[in-house]
Amino acid sequence: MKFLKSKKTYLILGGIAGGIAAFFIFYWIGHSSAKIVLNEEKASYEDIIHQLEEKSSELKDTEDQLHEEKLNLSYIKEELEKEGDKLKAKQEEVEEALAVVEAKEETEGKLEDLTKKVTDAQEEKEALDKEIKGKKEEIKALDDTIKEKKEEPVEFPAGQFIVGHDLQEGRYKVVPVGEGSNFVVYDPDGYPEVNTILSNQSDFGVPEYVFTCGEDYIIHSEAPFRLIPVE
Repeated sequence: MKFLKSKKTYLILGGIAGGIAAFFIFYWIGHSSAKIVLNEEKASYEDIIHQLEEKSSELKDTEDQLHEEKLNLSYIKEELEKEGDKLKAKQEEVEEALAVVEAKEETEGKLEDLTKKVTDAQEEKEALDKEIKGKKEEIKALDDTIKEKKEEPVEFPAGQFIVGHDLQEGRYKVVPVGEGSNFVVYDPDGYPEVNTILSNQSDFGVPEYVFTCGEDYIIHSEAPFRLIPVE
């Protein structure tokens, strides 16, 4: 009976010892597991902090790069504005040059027109000079064939004179007295048979003119003239 009690006691003590051992075993296992979790969490936290620091550094680098890019963009914008101003100035220079060219072309066109007019006028003058020269030669040839009568020349002032009243009808050579002027002879019906310019100037009018007038002819002159009877 004593043996059974002792065995029971041993069993109780063994159970208690086993329980204590199991407690310590489970405590050690739990403590180890918690330590592992804490270590992992600590490692994860350090990784997160490290990553945050890296990201913060990357962010700062990005901000610095962005600031630098902004500065570059501002510089580029200023340069573009300068180039725009230069381009505008060049455009204004081109427009002024085009205006000068257009004005030059217009002036050259006017000059060509004036040159043509001058050339035409010179040609017309040459033709008139040639015609006047021919007329003078004709007059000279007539002078060589016309013989003046023995009657004295008659000098008249400027005005109108009636043939048959102020002078006799006949054939006359008229010459200017002084610078000369227009000289016109009208027939009885009022039609001009002579209409010329008497002048002592070589390039203007004629120095003398031969004509025939009858009864009631009218002689008109703006300046004094001389009539010389001719055959």
